[in-house]
Amino acid sequence: MAEEQALFLKRMRELCARAEGWYSFSDFLSPAEQSWVLAARLPARVTLWGGTELCERRMAAFGNPDDFGIPPEFPLTCLSCTPKSQKYADPLTHRDILGAVLSLGLDRRGIGDIFISDNVGYLFAAEHLSPYICENLTRIRHTDVVCAPCEAREDLLQPRLTEKDVVMASRRADAALCAVFHLSRSDGAEKFRRGLVFRNSLPLEDPTAELRDGDILSLRGAGRFRLEEITGETGKGRLHARISLYG
Repeated sequence: MAEEQALFLKRMRELCARAEGWYSFSDFLSPAEQSWVLAARLPARVTLWGGTELCERRMAAFGNPDDFGIPPEFPLTCLSCTPKSQKYADPLTHRDILGAVLSLGLDRRGIGDIFISDNVGYLFAAEHLSPYICENLTRIRHTDVVCAPCEAREDLLQPRLTEKDVVMASRRADAALCAVFHLSRSDGAEKFRRGLVFRNSLPLEDPTAELRDGDILSLRGAGRFRLEEITGETGKGRLHARISLYG
């Protein structure tokens, strides 16, 4: 992890060096990478944006708006993936869309967040990749689709949430993580040690940290959920909790 972080920050410093006359931009960054950028105190001002306020994967813009006179215009595009026939279309999922895009030979760093509304997929992509995606993304699983640039409408770009009731030992982050993702205590502890857990898009290293209602906990490679509320206790003092899983 230390070597990965060092190489990443080296690239970010190179982008900072290019921002003397105008903004320079990174690829889409994971929450962990965003936290590394913000903690590094780089010499150029950093602005993060992924297309909407709800996006988890965001680009970094290096440069000061006071020097350049206008805010950064991020080189990203919102694309819609619409089934040619909704009647015969498979239900689109985040995994299906991402898999279809990456099967075109693209790097994950060029792709931002993906949303689904009324079985239409919406994804953010680096601007220079958008024409290629529109031309070549014609099928997602068994469904023929049409891919085209579109307006990034906040009412459509909402995460798909599935409510679920779980029982967890306490409000501790490790207790919630293990309950939701069906992990043993040792497996959960390992996730924290490896830096794979995030609260509200920021790395969470302390497994004993207590979650508040509304906190979003993410486990890299597994998913994320929002703790909605504690609804009661079992006879043995464990907590009934209502959560929303992001799909």
